[in-house]
Amino acid sequence: MTPLHPCQALGLRRHPFPVAPDDACFFVSDYIRQVVVEMVHGIAARKGFLVLTGEVGLGKTTLTRRMLRLLEAKGVCTALVFHTALRDVELLREINRDFGLPVPPRARSGASLGEELRRLYNFLMMQYSKRINCTLIIDDAQNLDHDSLELVRMLSNLEAGRQKLLQIVLVGQSELRAALQRPALRQLRSRVAIQHVMQPLNRRELGAYIAFKLDRAGNQGRIRVDDGALKAIHHCTAGNFRQVNMLLDRCLYALCRDRIEHIDKAVVRTARSDMQPKGRRPWMGLPVMVRNGALALCLVAGLLGLHLHTRPDVAANAPFNGSFHAVHIPGTQEKVATPSGTTLTVPVVEDIAAAQTPVARFLGLAGLADRAAEFETARSRGNLSLWAERTYHQTGYRLIQLSRMNDALRRRCGALSLPAGADGGAVWLVWWRPDLRVQRFFEGYQGAEIHDLQQLLSAAGHYAETPDGTVDQRLINGLTDFQRRAGLPPSGFPDAATLFLLSHLQESDLS
Repeated sequence: MTPLHPCQALGLRRHPFPVAPDDACFFVSDYIRQVVVEMVHGIAARKGFLVLTGEVGLGKTTLTRRMLRLLEAKGVCTALVFHTALRDVELLREINRDFGLPVPPRARSGASLGEELRRLYNFLMMQYSKRINCTLIIDDAQNLDHDSLELVRMLSNLEAGRQKLLQIVLVGQSELRAALQRPALRQLRSRVAIQHVMQPLNRRELGAYIAFKLDRAGNQGRIRVDDGALKAIHHCTAGNFRQVNMLLDRCLYALCRDRIEHIDKAVVRTARSDMQPKGRRPWMGLPVMVRNGALALCLVAGLLGLHLHTRPDVAANAPFNGSFHAVHIPGTQEKVATPSGTTLTVPVVEDIAAAQTPVARFLGLAGLADRAAEFETARSRGNLSLWAERTYHQTGYRLIQLSRMNDALRRRCGALSLPAGADGGAVWLVWWRPDLRVQRFFEGYQGAEIHDLQQLLSAAGHYAETPDGTVDQRLINGLTDFQRRAGLPPSGFPDAATLFLLSHLQESDLS
């Protein structure tokens, strides 16, 4: 008999505390209401530049998705860009692509910055003539370099009839705030009309947040959280949304395990202990924010398998100091089919001492053998995810990182094996040229790519509905179940690793 998920065992309709952004169950504190109202009003009034910053886990992405839904409901044309590793014309091309601009034949061979800017200006003027407001939201904007920020400032100069053609929202961590204070960016800083810094939950808001989330999940008063537990939760998390969700997720497991429905201080203590590595804990004397930062690193690195995703995280950016294993491509002179349909003849590599040789062979699968030194530099500096994202937009090859790999996938794709930690485990890198790209994913969103995703998930046995191209909770639940089965982080979001495995069901032993 298949064991029930704790949420099901506790009689809940959905997970009340997911780690992934959940704008469908959006909690509105007084401060969040103020931020949303002012930001949406600033866009409607064509204020130009708006900035939203905050520490990791304070709900910037969730609030951004809520804003997108509100803006689109008001008829605002929006573009969301989070590939902030892109530079110059690549960044502008990504903006145009997300606005839905068709790519002319000349642009496919590499349009200049001026040509891409002209395409955007013509599009904005056409929308302006229809009285349609256009908004560009750049997430993870703290990763933009000086030249990219200057390009964004230049876009804010586009005007008609003394009105801004493009409203720009920069969303990022506190480093973005610091970057805007640099003297070289004073012109951009002077154009910021509205600026907000996300705040953690205070004690009163934390109680309201937990009650709201439980009620929306169908709690109906069964699960209770007492004052001692609230105090302990706030002490452990400092009101950080993501940390609260992670801790309460473990609390639900504790309730299910102990067959109780009351979260008290003891349950919180047990949940907190479950989240922490065993053995010595020398960081326990550190301030709560520093301690929780270390805890988040341990959880991401240990439980999530160091996956490289579209949106780089701490684990993906962490420098890797180990040595490389050989490239695993079984069979002498075996033809290895790539997802794009072409084949590559690659000699088998049995035992190569030099670290660069297997790297070059692996990069050669994507025609990038000459970038081995560049790969090594990015890896040593902890920028491998940024390098991978830039390479994807230059070549169309996505670098996927997996915690496990079987022979069928190795034969199909070729892979590079890296040692992962002192336990003898391995991390596998695989090249993939995806034909399915999912950039927008929130409840209520509709698109042809969502229809394709539903079909893939249905073939995997995790989506029983008729594909309709609409994101809903059933699709999110199906993705989460598939990710658990595949050994991926159960985020409910179709990241690159999830799409890769869905596209390789026969080879991944998941069909």
